[in-house]
Amino acid sequence: MSQRLFLTLVNIIAAAAFDTAANLEAPVEFGLIDIGNVSFSADPRFTSGHLTTGAPLVVYQGKTDINTTLLPYPGSDYQPDLEGIQAFVDKMNSPHYDGLATRDYDLEGAQSVTVAQVLDLLAMGRTDRDNLGYKRDDCNNGYWHNFTNKLFRAYNRIDEKLASNVLQFTWSLATSVLGEMSGYIQLGQQSAANTKAASQPHQCAGRSDWLNYDASDGKCYTYWVGVAPWTTGPNCDTTAREDLMASAFAFAYETLNQVKGTSMCVSMTHDGTWHADVRIARWEEAQFCGINLWSIPCDDANFVYGPGHDEL
Repeated sequence: MSQRLFLTLVNIIAAAAFDTAANLEAPVEFGLIDIGNVSFSADPRFTSGHLTTGAPLVVYQGKTDINTTLLPYPGSDYQPDLEGIQAFVDKMNSPHYDGLATRDYDLEGAQSVTVAQVLDLLAMGRTDRDNLGYKRDDCNNGYWHNFTNKLFRAYNRIDEKLASNVLQFTWSLATSVLGEMSGYIQLGQQSAANTKAASQPHQCAGRSDWLNYDASDGKCYTYWVGVAPWTTGPNCDTTAREDLMASAFAFAYETLNQVKGTSMCVSMTHDGTWHADVRIARWEEAQFCGINLWSIPCDDANFVYGPGHDEL
């Protein structure tokens, strides 16, 4: 990665005022120098792979004026990629995998991922939209998670048409915090590339992937990312610049880590008919709590009201 590019993307800045009454962050401006069309050089500490093709049709329910003709056909909406899943399992079972601060020496417990387990977790997304866990839930022998309710409305000063709603969903004191900007950049760039790839002119393809960053502290920071593009127009692609999308995702990852967050949804639009809901969760949320990636709420804060699902 060039020094210019690194310094440019490091300049992701945010200044927000928190409205406690509405539980909504004020609009956040973040930006970077206009660097034109750039390519990100490979970072050997970053790896990623494919989990599924398509997004479950259930995630599009409730969208108004959506062009359903561009969605995948029923029955073909959510196909697992067995090769990508096997690569993910191999990575998670590698000797150096160690993502939880409270499990730094519990390698045996961390190295128990199987293809069958991953397939079961992915299968929940087809029909189960209510697998959200409970407030302050002890999911697995010391991994506790909590719900949050913080919504950022973010925009970039280079292209203010590219707007993002960042809804943080869960957090846990049991997770380590990634403290390297290069990690946020790699995660953001890959998330942007996957979102672009899923947003095709004649199909809102959808996809889910795994992203992993091996940080200098010896820990792995692993995320599942589900992209569900949709449109109200005749096409599902976008003219939004990929590098600006990458900066939005990098900002979202960094902000989530600052509060020990473990899941969120980044909803994007580009002042037109194209939209994308990108759900992101730390792997531990799925492994230890069985969270359904596609149940992570997007856009608004009305996500868990009812017994056992109250706000933090």
